[in-house]
Amino acid sequence: MAAPAFIAPIAAVTRPAAIRTAADWLSRTAARLRLPVPRHCSAVLGAAFPLPIQSLQRKPNALVADGPPLEASFVAGTDDVFRLDFEPGCSTDSPVERRDVAIKLFADLVGGAFDSGVSSAARCAAVALATSALGEPQRFGGFVGMTIGNEGFREAKLYSEWTTDVPAVIPRRLAAVVDTALSSIPGLVPLFASTSCTREHCAHRLYLLCNADFTMHTLVPAMEASGLSHRLPDAALRLAPFLCDGATAPRGSTVISFRDSPAGIECKVELLARALEIRADVLGNRVVQSMETHERAGRAYGRWVAAIGATTSDVNVIGVRIEHAQTAHLGVYVSPRFDRPQ
Repeated sequence: MAAPAFIAPIAAVTRPAAIRTAADWLSRTAARLRLPVPRHCSAVLGAAFPLPIQSLQRKPNALVADGPPLEASFVAGTDDVFRLDFEPGCSTDSPVERRDVAIKLFADLVGGAFDSGVSSAARCAAVALATSALGEPQRFGGFVGMTIGNEGFREAKLYSEWTTDVPAVIPRRLAAVVDTALSSIPGLVPLFASTSCTREHCAHRLYLLCNADFTMHTLVPAMEASGLSHRLPDAALRLAPFLCDGATAPRGSTVISFRDSPAGIECKVELLARALEIRADVLGNRVVQSMETHERAGRAYGRWVAAIGATTSDVNVIGVRIEHAQTAHLGVYVSPRFDRPQ
């Protein structure tokens, strides 16, 4: 049976041409991971980054410090998907202009994958969060995310500034949890927001930065409000190798986020590698060792890192996802290195 028209057959990309653009890199990475390549995803990434790929390595951006304006993420136990976030727009664009470019590319992603009714609802949900009650973008404007699975395109995501109170479009249950976190965790401030959309539903997530030293026990009130307190010990155990004395993260290194999903509130606790007092190679080795504690995750992580054109020392973010139905899973964000042979 022929593949749908919007998906390039895997066989067609198993021997890609030279890697010249970001779209070429996406095709090569998907082929290495044995995933289909949705053509509209390649088109969107090509539109975001039309210049030769080597120019991306030192492109000024707010997403990755000292790296290209894109990063892929790996979560233990979910190695059958490829997730990518990127910052479109020119470095000379204002934050508002970059946000508007991100909104357009997000619309192209959902419009190329979903029927008109679903894509219209997705655009409305994402744009409502990106433009209402968030204040004027002052730092980065907007990012875009995409997820590809065995079936092809799975999810689009739009990130935008969040600098004011909890936006009115946020569901009450999620708003209550975020208010609890803001009032109980020292140094916590709004950072940014996102809307992720699949064929089935859209979900908002709010991200907060901790401008003080962070310890996992300060999460207790928010975890109780989320119904996730039973998962906190496991999450703390997963993050312990990356914390000072296994307990504390330095100020400005911790991002905490909450999302309201059909299964309930979900929390992520993520550590910014550049703010940790750990050498890059040591941090990379700890990630590998931690992945090996998950069934099959160590080997899958090694294949994934090689597939995107990175090394285990190129980690940007380490985190855990805390959900009702399962134990905490370790996740990492890694950027490819386009100044190395691909």
